[in-house]
Amino acid sequence: MANIVPGEAAAGANFVVELGGKFNAAYPSLTTALGAGIELKNKNEHAEVKVYDRNDRAMAQAE
Repeated sequence: MANIVPGEAAAGANFVVELGGKFNAAYPSLTTALGAGIELKNKNEHAEVKVYDRNDRAMAQAE
C-alpha cells in the first residue's frame, strides 16, 4: 500500500489514517485505509489508530 503524504493528498484520497493523533496517510478508498490501519495496529497493539473520511470530519468541524 502506497502512503500519500499530506502535501500530496490527491482529491480522491479522502480516507485518513491517524496514528497516535497524528496524520499517517490518506487513501482513495475506505477498504485500503482500513487495511493500513489494521497493519499499524498489528505492529503495535497499544497504538491509537483512527480511520476516518476527511470530508465528514471537515463538515463536523465547520458546524
